[in-house]
Amino acid sequence: MRYISSIFIFIATASFAQTDLLLEDFQSGIPATFTLIDNDGLTPDASVAEYTEAWISKADPDDASNLTASSTSYFDPIGISSRWLVTPQLTLGAFGNYFSWQAKSHDGSFPDSYLVMLSTTDTQVSSFTDTLYVGIQESQYWSTYEVNLSDAGYDNQPVYLAIANRTYNGFKLYVDSMHVWKEDPVSVHSISKVDFSVYPNPTQDNITVSSNAQIDEIAIVAMNGEKILVTKAKTIDLSQLSSGIYLVEVQTNEGVARKRIVKN
Repeated sequence: MRYISSIFIFIATASFAQTDLLLEDFQSGIPATFTLIDNDGLTPDASVAEYTEAWISKADPDDASNLTASSTSYFDPIGISSRWLVTPQLTLGAFGNYFSWQAKSHDGSFPDSYLVMLSTTDTQVSSFTDTLYVGIQESQYWSTYEVNLSDAGYDNQPVYLAIANRTYNGFKLYVDSMHVWKEDPVSVHSISKVDFSVYPNPTQDNITVSSNAQIDEIAIVAMNGEKILVTKAKTIDLSQLSSGIYLVEVQTNEGVARKRIVKN
């Protein structure tokens, strides 16, 4: 899948390990453990009559081999969609809890918008009282997003996560690669409060690292913890790396910090 992402900053001091709570690519359809809620009661237009449920299994329009979860907001008569895709109950860990997903609209001229919501009690729409993310007029190209559930205050408790299509007269929304994990050591905060920037992110070749602190060394780290490259240069050529997610680890006179980057 493509990785075009909004990336968050994490400072870490532990070895690399995490526990997956949910890893769903919908290649076998939408699991029966998910809850599908048609909260608008509207009738899909005849051109999208296949949407007999709030969310259905649907091939990516740009890659027929890739199945996704999809909903529509194109109704007759026109209205506002309220179509919910809800995960099974997930019990979060003591730290390092995250949720990531991919999304795209079918048609850039009729983009769909959506909410990412959280409930701590059940799958009733009224129980989703916390909005984690607002996706406004999603692009027609796959984008990857990530939210830090620990920063939102949801450690050590069961939760339900929902993606709700909330669009006035759009067309089709696709969601893929839903991933929830816990105990991500990249999120364990050290006493260091070092801040630095990496750009461009995502990148296809070079990145530039800058910080107000004195940078002594920069490492590119794979997600299994392997240091692929160590340098003192502030501009780094990543063109030879495979596409995926990496960490930029910066050692400064104020401590060590890491950020995730996406290599396209």
